[in-house]
Amino acid sequence: MKSSAILTVLFLFGRLAFGGPEVSTPKTTKIWNQNFDVVFESSDTETIERITEGIRSSNEQKNQRTRESYSHKIDLSERWLYDSETGELQLLSKSQQKVWKLKKEDRMYLNSLLKENRQNQSAHTTPASAPR
Repeated sequence: MKSSAILTVLFLFGRLAFGGPEVSTPKTTKIWNQNFDVVFESSDTETIERITEGIRSSNEQKNQRTRESYSHKIDLSERWLYDSETGELQLLSKSQQKVWKLKKEDRMYLNSLLKENRQNQSAHTTPASAPR
């Protein structure tokens, strides 16, 4: 019993000292682009957990500069600003927030969802000049 309590405390301390940001796991998620178009939406539990775990395991950036813009906004109960090129993200807030960076594999996964959704949307869009 004592050893499991010690391991739990060590895990929680390690999570606080070295882990990424706290992120809740919602039932649905949406991602908007800079034009406020919804570019991804899902209620798939595995997808949402993969996104949230990626954010939780992100690394705090040493250079905590304020960014001028991000390419996307992610809704995971709280809103996150996300740059798909750099993998940087920041909690949307009126106060200054830490800048985090997704690990490469998490950035690639998230970007693949955005790319896949873009391709699906364009496949269902009929150009105005197309013959009827």
